[in-house]
Amino acid sequence: MFDREKWAEIFDTIGKNKLRTVLTGFSVFWGIFMLIILLGGGRGLRNGFEYDFRNTAVNSINIWGGQTSVPWQGLPVNRDIRLTMQDLEAIRHGIPGLEHISGEYRLWRGRSQLNYGENYGNFTIKGIQPEYRMLEQQTVIAGRFINEVDLADARKVIVIAEDAQESLFKDEDPLHKWLQVNGIPFEVVGIYQFESGGRGQNQSSSVFIPLTTAQRVFNAHNDVDRIAFSFSESTLAGSKMAEQRAIGILA
Repeated sequence: MFDREKWAEIFDTIGKNKLRTVLTGFSVFWGIFMLIILLGGGRGLRNGFEYDFRNTAVNSINIWGGQTSVPWQGLPVNRDIRLTMQDLEAIRHGIPGLEHISGEYRLWRGRSQLNYGENYGNFTIKGIQPEYRMLEQQTVIAGRFINEVDLADARKVIVIAEDAQESLFKDEDPLHKWLQVNGIPFEVVGIYQFESGGRGQNQSSSVFIPLTTAQRVFNAHNDVDRIAFSFSESTLAGSKMAEQRAIGILA
């Protein structure tokens, strides 16, 4: 039932306290507005992280070399720490439940020129092992990925992405064609799906060659820039255990 006297008293009180009413209303509005901003920002940050790691196995760990930050047993700070194939094999055999592992070597630590005939483009060239595909969840849309035979024979084969296909080959089928990687011929054996968006919107893709080829042809010797591996235990406790074991192996 509508109580006219009660509503008249409410509006009378509001009319007598206009400043208090305005400030109270603004405070409520501002609180709701900031809540919406914080919730939206948090959701956007979460979506950004999910997008950046959308192709990375959730139960994986990545190890990079770097520089020391403290002296140790008479050795100075800022010493370069390089990862090697021996480190990779030690991790492979030293962590129980390990599923996939791959080394990665990035040529010249930046972009390199690829060319096919008169067409060229700059791309990041990575020497990898076959299991890299499982760790980064690459989707091959034509041909094949790097395999064990490529690795064993250090073959000069290369897997490119769709953007490299468009830049270098235009409308031509690139499979089994030979392109130049800084003047060295490589046969295209596969094409993988490349998704660009967000922060990577203006970035070109990476192209992949066998790790052994990168080490032999481009004088990388026994080095790797990154070791990535995944394990069967996908819980937080399992990842902590794998992390501590990896630290113990490499220490």
